[in-house]
Amino acid sequence: MIRLVPHSKVQRMEKDVLVTPLDDTYVMLHIEKSKYYNLNNVSSDIWQQLECPIAVSQIITTLCEKYDCSQEQCSEDTLKFLQQLYKQDLLKIL
Repeated sequence: MIRLVPHSKVQRMEKDVLVTPLDDTYVMLHIEKSKYYNLNNVSSDIWQQLECPIAVSQIITTLCEKYDCSQEQCSEDTLKFLQQLYKQDLLKIL
């Protein structure tokens, strides 16, 4: 499996994915896999940033500024979430 690192460039996959805003979060349905996802506020912020190709480090920096969290914890959590998106065919690594 491909390992994501902060300098990786990523973008969300939108094929076969329906996304609906719900308050400050998103609800997603992967049509091909028949899987439903409910994103929390932070995950929704990440999903928004993935609209265009972006470096993982840039996502981490933006989240640290918005949520006043440590770079180390944010990096760990963000990489873990992005890896989950990749495993579910919701993310492409460029």
